Amino acid sequence: EEIAVFANATWYLTDRFDLSFGARQSDNDQTATQFTAGALVGDSLEVGSSSESPFTWSVSPRFELSDNASIYARVATGFRPGGPNVISPVAPDSVPRQYDSDSLTNYEIGYKGSSTDGRFALEVAGFYIDWEDIQLITTVEGINVNVNGGTAESKGIEFAASYFPIEGLSISLNGAYTDAELTADAGAGGLDGDALPLVPDWSFGLSADYEWYLGNQSMAYMGATLGYIGDRPIGSSFRNADGSLRELDSYSTLNLRTGLETGRWFGEIYVRNVTNELGINTVSDTNIAYTGNVTIAMITPRTLGIAAGVRF
Repeated sequence: EEIAVFANATWYLTDRFDLSFGARQSDNDQTATQFTAGALVGDSLEVGSSSESPFTWSVSPRFELSDNASIYARVATGFRPGGPNVISPVAPDSVPRQYDSDSLTNYEIGYKGSSTDGRFALEVAGFYIDWEDIQLITTVEGINVNVNGGTAESKGIEFAASYFPIEGLSISLNGAYTDAELTADAGAGGLDGDALPLVPDWSFGLSADYEWYLGNQSMAYMGATLGYIGDRPIGSSFRNADGSLRELDSYSTLNLRTGLETGRWFGEIYVRNVTNELGINTVSDTNIAYTGNVTIAMITPRTLGIAAGVRF
């Protein structure tokens, strides 16, 4: 059960400068009941509970440089609720029956603007995130349980640019550089200085779309999207002989699409992952004690599809 009250307000100090505020007070109560029966473990009843009352807030000043451009800053806090653990009935008393919320403070400064003719737009932002009491998963008696770890920080730059050179054609480019690492030893084997798992240093996306009218109520379109995900560490359980974290290889994907809209009807033909890239998203060792194998989640292979529909 969660009860929360929140509010947002904006103070317009001048025609070009404003200051926004936000606050949220919440009360979270959770209860989990687990009944176990069997010849090997006997009958048992586990009841876990968790109760927290986190408070979060944000402050964001913004200044308009012109009618088409502005700069802003933002400081905001956030959290993820904790909760009770569902545990093995034979787990020792040292296994935590609950875990706490984790919290972060985000600092951001950025620019948003467009050209006077509307053909070009740009957004760029730098950020720094301070993360505390990180929620982690560790294995006890073959059962995953949630625990709280130490601290981490993430800093980087994000951008998004759009260009409209001619009528019907749009080109967009977005990307991010992220440097995320633990700043203290954490549970589940994480060490101070380890990069956070599955966070690439670099990621990019490039997209182009063109649409044209075939009549008063018909429009055709075609487009392509190229995506790139850079190398990223698997996690603290996967290390090289020298102690460094093992990494997943980078991968790129290409998606193509073309379609037709006429009145309320539309149809599309698409090809996703045109090059059939074998990109790996995650690797888990949860079942390695039982099977000797790791579990790998991969991106969808090359997929050809047709979609059709009607709008009401």
